[in-house]
Amino acid sequence: VSAFGSKELPTSLGLSALDCANKLATFVLDNNLDGCDINWQDESTLSSGNGYQWLLSFHTHLRALIPGHIVSHFPLHPISDRRPIPGTATLAERKDQQDTNFYAVQYYNLGVARYNSCGELYNTSLPNQSRTAVTEIHERGVDLNKIVVVKPVTPSDTTGSGYMDYQLLSECSDEVYRKIKWFAGFGYWQYSSDVRGKAMNTTAKHLKDLCTTNKDCK
Repeated sequence: VSAFGSKELPTSLGLSALDCANKLATFVLDNNLDGCDINWQDESTLSSGNGYQWLLSFHTHLRALIPGHIVSHFPLHPISDRRPIPGTATLAERKDQQDTNFYAVQYYNLGVARYNSCGELYNTSLPNQSRTAVTEIHERGVDLNKIVVVKPVTPSDTTGSGYMDYQLLSECSDEVYRKIKWFAGFGYWQYSSDVRGKAMNTTAKHLKDLCTTNKDCK
């Protein structure tokens, strides 16, 4: 299950981080779910530093309540960037990194940030994006295989940039896997555009096959 989103702003509303964590953990347990993804987008609270502290408190309490479940985060730009807003924590600095299963990093809808080629996505981002390609985030201290690449399924699923054909993504993943052993995988927006799973099957299956053949994805 995914929590929050662009229209649910718990920090701005003054909601208790502990109460929110309690309710989410109860929902996960009562419904026998594998875990939850934290899609916290209350960005207006980052400039004071309150947003990050709220999110960290929420995460810490949630993880304590469901220690054996998946807890992932969907960090928005500029949270994965180099502090363009005072008080913002980069992915590398976030204290939740150790017990987060993975970060589903949004590589679309980011204005002039394109991320529409293998090079920009995995190797070197544009200068205005402050080293946010996959390998650049990893070089700043984030576990390489906690960085899941999230892309739009079709051009109409993004209001800005970031679309890449899923066949091209599959080819990129092959190259990056062989060079640096990245195999964290992909996420797509949105389900209604890929109900038969063609995009996911094309990209994820290729990575899975590489891992199965080489037996080195641990």
